Amino acid sequence: MDARRFLNSEDSARLEQAVARAERSTAAEFVCAVATESGRYDRAESVVGLAVAVAALGLTHAILTRAPSGSWEPGSPVAVGWLALAVVAGWIAGSVLASYVHPLRRLFVGRHEIEEEVARSASHVFSVARLTSTRAHGGVLVYVSLFERRVVVLADSGAGTALGAGGIEALRDLAVARLRAGDRMGTFAATVAAAAERLAPVLPATADNPDELPDALVVFHPRP
Repeated sequence: MDARRFLNSEDSARLEQAVARAERSTAAEFVCAVATESGRYDRAESVVGLAVAVAALGLTHAILTRAPSGSWEPGSPVAVGWLALAVVAGWIAGSVLASYVHPLRRLFVGRHEIEEEVARSASHVFSVARLTSTRAHGGVLVYVSLFERRVVVLADSGAGTALGAGGIEALRDLAVARLRAGDRMGTFAATVAAAAERLAPVLPATADNPDELPDALVVFHPRP
């Protein structure tokens, strides 16, 4: 799935309004982000490339050493150059195929590697979005990574203390449930609304309550 097409223009506008509405009730600031993927996963692509290269090598050898029909004579020897070409072409073709066919690449990506890449990317987005620079230290990030099918909720010190580890986990579970139900816009909007409701008593809106960060969905393609 392409992050650039995750929400249409209408849903993007509705989400922006939902974020602005949530921020009017609290001093916290919310940023919603979606990425096509969080990691490059070169190793998985190389594994697929190697598998295709071996298949290409075997096929090339079988074709070029095949004896003429009806002949008892063995086939002609295969030039090393043709075998090398088959290996190189097969590896390139397999690697390119895996880079475009995500389900194929996913077969060779471990859970631990996925968790590491998503956590790294979410932390990077948290920093780039300046969520640590809000006046109330109430920055909250809702990050969705499509290839990995993961949701991460990160909070700055003020919001993190108010929500607690259990509260942050509950917000993530809410986002995951909405995503599984196919409610893409609600994945962010419902999570932000729930976070604002919990943060409002602890981080109430100030008299001026400035909008410190953009409310629009932040999109990364292919990755942060």
